[in-house]
Amino acid sequence: MWFNPDRAVLAAWDQFPADARPRPILISAPPLIGASGFGSDGDAKVAALDGRYELAATLPSDPPPTLPVAMPGGPAELPTRTAQQAFDALRATAPEKPSAPGGPPLRITNVELGTATFGSDRGPLTLPAWLFTAPGAVEPLAWPAVADSAFWPRRPNALVMSGGAHLGADGSTVTVNLPAPGPVCPGGQLLRYEPAALESAAAVVVGLRAVPYGVQPGTPSPDCATDLVGRTADYPVRLASPLGGRVLLSPIGVGYTEVLAVVPG
Repeated sequence: MWFNPDRAVLAAWDQFPADARPRPILISAPPLIGASGFGSDGDAKVAALDGRYELAATLPSDPPPTLPVAMPGGPAELPTRTAQQAFDALRATAPEKPSAPGGPPLRITNVELGTATFGSDRGPLTLPAWLFTAPGAVEPLAWPAVADSAFWPRRPNALVMSGGAHLGADGSTVTVNLPAPGPVCPGGQLLRYEPAALESAAAVVVGLRAVPYGVQPGTPSPDCATDLVGRTADYPVRLASPLGGRVLLSPIGVGYTEVLAVVPG
């Protein structure tokens, strides 16, 4: 994971309203909880993962126009979606190439309004959710009962949030967990990784620079092999200004960026 000092990474987030209240929700994708918890019922699990559902229950009445949510920036009233809209969203999760085309659908036998905790870029977030009960499921499937307008970009996001980061009490120091150097064969170049950051009004991108500092002692050998263990380390980064509502990013390859989940540390 190498840091590329290219502001094009930040430009993709220029329109993100970091200072909005409430701040738009950045949620992991798919925003569906329970789709893999089916015990030994393989057909049910495959049907859920393929977005094949059959409604065998009466849908509840529409919820109030807004519902209270404890957001990271403070309490907010968020717009809601109906049970029908949530069920339609469930079915829209079907992949282009289903695992078992034509297989039996998953029967939904009860639908009710409750809450569920979803992963977000500001840590676990409890939201109003439509809970769909299905035979064989370990728990009800949950889909946010919050309208698309509360999310960025105006829908539940297809985001990967790995590693994570902790925000210091000063609001300006973030500690990110990123790759660490592995063992080096004799005669190989020794590297240390140093964190670096680029900032904009909407986002911060943090990555690593590889800095050579010597050569591994010993006689080089063509038979030397190192392990493939993935190592990580915590890297504190002092930002030029408090993180606030800005999105924290890290590059994972050319043209690809992940959103890191930020929690108080």
